[in-house]
Amino acid sequence: MSEIFNEANMQQALEKYIPNGESLLAGIHALSHETDIKCLFGKCVYSEDRLIPDENGYIISLNKKKHSTYDIYIGITQHYLVITECERNSYLYEFDEVADGSGKDIQKVTSDLLFTDVGTCFPLGDVKNCEIKKAIW
Repeated sequence: MSEIFNEANMQQALEKYIPNGESLLAGIHALSHETDIKCLFGKCVYSEDRLIPDENGYIISLNKKKHSTYDIYIGITQHYLVITECERNSYLYEFDEVADGSGKDIQKVTSDLLFTDVGTCFPLGDVKNCEIKKAIW
């Protein structure tokens, strides 16, 4: 458990998801009580653990959820909010094929994308809600 509070471990965990050209400005340890990430991905199909690019594929709505307390690291770069779990966790994944994605932000899948990598890096301009509360348990 003490490894979670090690700054070097935090930096290593966050750096995995930091885009090229960005650098970590600040990072903290936090407890997450609820995660609900919704994304649209285009020209892909899904398998057991990943989205796979497919020119004849679909627009897929992916919802990644977790409703329990777990340790996370939160990092900020010049242009991104980066979140990663401190220890491996399980999530609920829900999928829907979307008939029409016009007017919505659809990410094209260009290489295999593991579900575990979804929802780890967000452009600051795209963050609509990130609620942080001070709490001691």
